Amino acid sequence: MVLTVCRVGFVGGAERVALAAAEAAAADGRGAVLACPADGPLATQAQARGLRVRTAGISRGRPDGSLAGWPAALAAIRRSRYELAEIAREEGAGLIHAHHPIGAFQAGKASAELGLPLVLHVHETLPMPPQYRLFGPWLRRRCALFICVSQAGQAMVRRLGVEEGRIALVYNAVEERYLKDPVRAAELDAPGPHIGIFGVLEARKGHPDLIRACAALRAEMPGLKLWIVGALSYQSNHRYVSELKDLAQRLGLADALRFTGERADVPELMAGMDAVVLASCRHESLPTVLIEASALGRPVVATDVGGVVEIVDDNQTGLVVRSGRPELLATALRRVLTGDGPAFGAAAKVRARKRFSPDRFREELLRCYDNLERS
Repeated sequence: MVLTVCRVGFVGGAERVALAAAEAAAADGRGAVLACPADGPLATQAQARGLRVRTAGISRGRPDGSLAGWPAALAAIRRSRYELAEIAREEGAGLIHAHHPIGAFQAGKASAELGLPLVLHVHETLPMPPQYRLFGPWLRRRCALFICVSQAGQAMVRRLGVEEGRIALVYNAVEERYLKDPVRAAELDAPGPHIGIFGVLEARKGHPDLIRACAALRAEMPGLKLWIVGALSYQSNHRYVSELKDLAQRLGLADALRFTGERADVPELMAGMDAVVLASCRHESLPTVLIEASALGRPVVATDVGGVVEIVDDNQTGLVVRSGRPELLATALRRVLTGDGPAFGAAAKVRARKRFSPDRFREELLRCYDNLERS
């Protein structure tokens, strides 16, 4: 049985990969149990997919607020190490698959006491995030395998000093529901163009840059609407959303802004977009949203972070621009909205449905598990 460990309860790209991995293990007859916090939709979504769930007090590994919160945060990590060890013992786990270095560390006690292989799914890339600098030596010693979602992620793991034999590349897959050509959401029938950004609401996603880019286009595209689809990653990010609304108000874009929150009909929303944008400024390894948009044949504009170029062929299946440059986003959006968008979308659809297919993901993931069992 594979025990999948997620340190957060919300659903972002990494969590969707975790769900797909657990589903693959369950469908293959190995069995799968997801361990995650109870505060968020991840547990509910896993159960809706038929997966077994154990909610646990897994810590996200950092305090809320000042340095004074660190003792409580460290105590929470210690408690979760014992809790995950108990869950692994009760469930008869044969392998632990963690989806964040902090999650891997908290699963370390279970791995050591029960003699279970510990797998870390690497959703990060250079520049190396602090948690990898802090836990890198421990991860290098204790993880049997590092499954990277991109070549950019592989480069980071090599920087940790991990040998090639313990590094695997398994590209994320597009979910089946994006392959069924969903009908566009009715609310997108109004005049556009409609521009969408999909993902958790936090500063690294670059929403302010996209708002500035759309404001620059508004005079020539008066019907433009910007759809911000996704929920807060943490409740402490409420201030960030207020800042986005204030920025849109100052730039005269408030009436064009649509905050949808968490939505179950993301494929239908995405299918109606004239362009899908990834405006991130850091910490993107292989953005699932770009795979999804490409599989739907939507034109994409993305910033050059992490493994974006492993999804988007610049000037062929979309446009890639430097991060932190709203004027470049505006220029690229103008191009896809007034000329090259349909051709980019058609080429992206063919490529994405082959390269990021669910069957390919399941086959490569299960091969990783098999190799561990034979070692």
